[in-house]
Amino acid sequence: MKRANGLNGGFCQDTAGILRLDADSANAKLLVNEDGTCVRSTDTEPPVAENPKRFMKAPCVVGRDGYDSGTHTWVVEVKRLCGGNEPFCLGVIGGSVNRKKEYKESPQTQVWALEESDGVYTAYTDPLTPLPRRETVTNFRITLDYEAGKLDFSNADNPGDLIYTFSGYPFNEMVYPYFWLGKCVEMCVK
Repeated sequence: MKRANGLNGGFCQDTAGILRLDADSANAKLLVNEDGTCVRSTDTEPPVAENPKRFMKAPCVVGRDGYDSGTHTWVVEVKRLCGGNEPFCLGVIGGSVNRKKEYKESPQTQVWALEESDGVYTAYTDPLTPLPRRETVTNFRITLDYEAGKLDFSNADNPGDLIYTFSGYPFNEMVYPYFWLGKCVEMCVK
């Protein structure tokens, strides 16, 4: 397995580390904590250094490590800081996606993502795949099986509770854990 950026982390089945967020990729409206385990949205947009990895249009951040083989699992806790149903997306994104421009989220554009907004889950396929209404999940287990071309989303508090599986869209480049945060949202990787 190759890892991008040489970091020896990643809460994966085949490693002992913790997935870390890449603060250099974070949109200016996002604050990544010092150890790279949490990110939250903010109303302010402080000046940030230009960086080729940084998302300019979308309130996104990616993991420091990318994957081009193997099976990897990470857990994301989602907190809504304002008490509402602010939207968020989780998934993986291809390394070739242009982070300086707007992009459509779908496997055809190298973005495999699940959105939750106002209690409704949607898989970003083309066309979109609305999912049956369900209880709100706060801890998501995401499992990437690169060779099988599968990305599973499940309830980490109830591992048998599968939310959605992307399959049939083979990965053909390095992919990175992907986090899109609406207003008043915080995400922490565990």
